[in-house]
Amino acid sequence: MRTIALLLAAMLLAGAAPKTKPKPRPKASPAATESAASAKARAELDARIAKVRAAVAAQEKSLPATRAEKSLRGCGAKSGTLTAWLDGKRVVKIEARLFRDDGEMVRLFWFDADGKLLYSKIERPQSAPPEEGAEPATPTEYFFEKGQVFRWTSGPNAPPPEEVTGTADELLRGVKSDDTEAEC
Repeated sequence: MRTIALLLAAMLLAGAAPKTKPKPRPKASPAATESAASAKARAELDARIAKVRAAVAAQEKSLPATRAEKSLRGCGAKSGTLTAWLDGKRVVKIEARLFRDDGEMVRLFWFDADGKLLYSKIERPQSAPPEEGAEPATPTEYFFEKGQVFRWTSGPNAPPPEEVTGTADELLRGVKSDDTEAEC
């Protein structure tokens, strides 16, 4: 035993430390791991939304001059107008203005280069004058990738994404038909 103590003392004086196992690093807590994964997923979602917004902004800056306009009926409206911006035969944007008892509602649809739904926005009517204490009407937005919704913001009474894509399909058919009126 004394020999071991002398050896250790000699090693310490010579600057050599006895070899010990390093202490294991503490593992990240499940909450920290989940938080990091959540932050990464949120950043990826934000990037996808920014990409759609940038594509829509680019389309807005260079909307084609060619437009098709039709009367619109249905969608719970007394009357309405349908306007489509066309690049050749491809529909770039559709605007459906619906005149209802509670005000005007605007439904906007943008399409990608493949003709698939890219973005949709519904602007609900604001009662005039606004009721005291009522929050202002906020638009409902839908974001798509390859024609499939990946995110939407729901305002009051917002339709589900399936209804939005169905309405977009109906309006596309209405734009492409030879009729002077379209139905949604």
